[in-house]
Amino acid sequence: MNDFFYDSWLVILKFLIPGIFLGAVYDIFRLIRIARNDRTYNVRRAVERRFFPKTVCNEKTKKYISEYALVLIEDILFFLIVAVTEILAIFHLNGGEIRMDCLMISVVGFFVYQKTLGRLIIFFSVKILYLIRKTIYLVVCVVLTPIFFFSKQTVKCFKLLRSKRKEKTAKDDCTL
Repeated sequence: MNDFFYDSWLVILKFLIPGIFLGAVYDIFRLIRIARNDRTYNVRRAVERRFFPKTVCNEKTKKYISEYALVLIEDILFFLIVAVTEILAIFHLNGGEIRMDCLMISVVGFFVYQKTLGRLIIFFSVKILYLIRKTIYLVVCVVLTPIFFFSKQTVKCFKLLRSKRKEKTAKDDCTL
């Protein structure tokens, strides 16, 4: 006989835990996407714009294809994690008996996590990610700006010396 009715609150609490776990896993995938697609402080693009303004990368189609492929791989990986987690939860918590109410309780746990703790985690994680990117950008600019400035100045000096040398050799050729 099924003792689901005798310990229903315990079963409900047990099946909320896999839903909350899957909500946390989903937030990890969301943070990876936010970090990859965030346009606020994309350090690579900002450095290219600041130090290499003449170079243009027109490989947008390759970029979009690779983004779609990464999203597809992430989605497949997430659904595999969901399937394995739910199968293990049903097997260990419910004795292998598949019940729709237990699966629905996991879904409720997922959405409760997303609406409460998930929002806070995403909010603070985005702020921390922004702070890290801005710090990296500032450090890179502080390090690279003097290097590019001095390299431009040395190139100008060498060009000036070369033009002076050409003028001198041209004068020497004319006097002979």
